[in-house]
Amino acid sequence: MSTQDKILSLLAEHAGVEKVNPSDKLFGGGINLSSVAYTEFVLAFEEEFDVELDMDSMDTSVETVGQFIDMLQGHLPAQA
Repeated sequence: MSTQDKILSLLAEHAGVEKVNPSDKLFGGGINLSSVAYTEFVLAFEEEFDVELDMDSMDTSVETVGQFIDMLQGHLPAQA
């Protein structure tokens, strides 16, 4: 399973939806991720990928799941 697929799966689980697509909006009309679900997702992401995210450095301008995935992948260590 690719990194993107793992992130999509985690997002779907925490958003309470069956499937999430990169073109889906993250908040509002898209998968409508609540603030609690977002926080739970971030904690699960950190555990899954053994990283610690600085919530203050997260880009708040992201609108789509794809943009969110790109941002999260930027916080992962480079793959060898």
